[in-house]
Amino acid sequence: SSASTIDSDLERAEWLIEAAGKVMVSDSIIVEWSRALRGLDSDFERKRTLVALVEHGAPRVESVALALQSMQGMTSDFERRSVLEAASKTGVALADKDYLDAVDTMASDFERREALVALIRSTTPDVARSQSILRSVRGMPSDFERSEVLKALASAMPGDVALIEEYRAVTRGMSDFERGEAEKALDRFYR
Repeated sequence: SSASTIDSDLERAEWLIEAAGKVMVSDSIIVEWSRALRGLDSDFERKRTLVALVEHGAPRVESVALALQSMQGMTSDFERRSVLEAASKTGVALADKDYLDAVDTMASDFERREALVALIRSTTPDVARSQSILRSVRGMPSDFERSEVLKALASAMPGDVALIEEYRAVTRGMSDFERGEAEKALDRFYR
């Protein structure tokens, strides 16, 4: 692919952003797409390119999947979250593993919270997605950010008894106030 030969991140990004709406993401050229995207050293330029791929790429499902898989190596939590939020707004069925792998590499609990809440709001999470989100929340040191994600999840997750128990297990190590807030969010299941 000619994009892989462009040294400047800005020029490569511009070329790829233009291509995102025109060049299909298909099995025959997915390797070239991946190589060109991985070659972007600037997190900002990679974010711009991945968001363009998410918003304008075709076929949509493959474009979003490629964007999520192409986030490896990004160091900016903000840029990573921006791509995840764009993907969550597409209405495309997201691969939880790719999405949560990107979330779990974030150091900032705030950025993690924002990305997880975007996933929760993208579609009503089923039991499996809810369990995956709970696993991700366990890795967040901040009780406040953890509580915010839990409250968002409680408002949308199914009323599965085992899932509610798993949710409660995640709250156990939290401060009394944040735990109380997160537990109160479960009241919708007991009306």
